[in-house]
Order: sequence, then C-alpha cells, then structure tokens
Amino acid sequence: MRRPRTDGLEDTKLGALAAAVGHELGNIAVPLGGFTELAFQNIAADDPARQNLDEIRIAIDRIKSLTWELQSLGEFEAIRTRLLVGECMPTEADGAHPKSWRIDWLCSEHTAVILDRLHAERAIHALARIAAPGVPQMAPDVLLRVSQGVPRAARCGACGAALARNSEVLIQVTPSRPVGSDALRDPLGCGAAGRGLRLALAVLVHCAHRAGGHVLLESASGSLALAFPAAD
Repeated sequence: MRRPRTDGLEDTKLGALAAAVGHELGNIAVPLGGFTELAFQNIAADDPARQNLDEIRIAIDRIKSLTWELQSLGEFEAIRTRLLVGECMPTEADGAHPKSWRIDWLCSEHTAVILDRLHAERAIHALARIAAPGVPQMAPDVLLRVSQGVPRAARCGACGAALARNSEVLIQVTPSRPVGSDALRDPLGCGAAGRGLRLALAVLVHCAHRAGGHVLLESASGSLALAFPAAD
C-alpha cells in the first residue's frame, strides 16, 4: 500500500511525530558532540584513538543532519511575504555552510518573490543536500543556479501543478544521485532511492509547497529546481 504523498504532510500527527523524533535526536547529539570535543582536547596529537574520535564526529554530523530534516517536516505556521530571492539563502547558523556554495546568478539577487521565508530556506537547504554527495556539515561543494522564467511549459514534479512560464524564479542544481519522478511524487513510499535521499526529497517537497512554490524535475538534464513565484 502506498504511503501518503508528502505534500499531504499537513497531517499534523505525522508532522508532530517527525518534529518530536528530530528533537530527541538533537538532545542525544548535543552531549555526544560536547564530550567528543572534550576528548579531543585531552588526547595527544599522535594518539591513534584520534581517528576513532574523527569517526564519532562524522556520525554526530549525520545525526545532526537527520535531526534537521525531521524537524523540517514538523508543522509550523507559513507566513508568505514579499522579499528578495537573495535574502532566502540559508545562513551559516542554519548548518548549511553557504560558504561552500557557489551561486550562479542568472537573474538579479534583488528579484522579488512572494513566499514563506523559513520554509523557503529549508527547501533550499534540502536542495543543496540532494546535490551534495555528503552531509551538509561536511561542507560540500554545491553550485546553485538562480534564474527567472521556466524555459518551457512545465509542471510540478510532485503535485502536477502547472508552472507559470515567465513568472517563476528557479533555484536549480544537478543532483549527485539520479532522482526519479516516482521518488519525487511519493518520497516516503517504497522505491529504489536510498532512505537518506528520500527523506531529503520529502523535506524538499513539503517545504517548497509550504513556502508557496513547487519542484521541477528535468529528466533529460537530471536537474532539480525550486520554482518560487516572482512578485509583480
């Protein structure tokens, strides 16, 4: 039996459960990280145990990434307003390491859009997560292309809504792993994509729709894009 589509995550029970699990994982990751750093401070530089501590650091980063994604699926109020697309990029405090992102501005970063900023930031973060071979905390090298206007008639890869050809701002990447249309339509269902990719896709679809946008999948080029409505 197919699971509910992710744009149906207005199901508050599912959203609340994801947020609660994410919160508890965060409670576990924080002390683990603190004690690991203390151990680093009290061990000799040539001690072979440092390699083991490095592996623990990587595992903690993965827990933090999972925590962020689960909390992103939690329900919170969407407030759509007019702002600049350049203001939608997540900050370093969000854990997305934007210093490792390269942005190819094919339109002005001062292009105005109408969306919910918090959901948009989380959707952009998820897009970068899908584009990167590693977890965000490992500072992946991600190229985001930002342009205005859908090149041809297109529909949201998740919900099927038609995208306005000339009034959308696209934030686009080429994923490191293939993304199938089935996984985009039903990220939490059964399929060939790995669990980590499916969770990132679930966050992408949910947050994009809550922000007031859509998700565009170009099968021919393998690119994935967020489409946000431009302000008049």
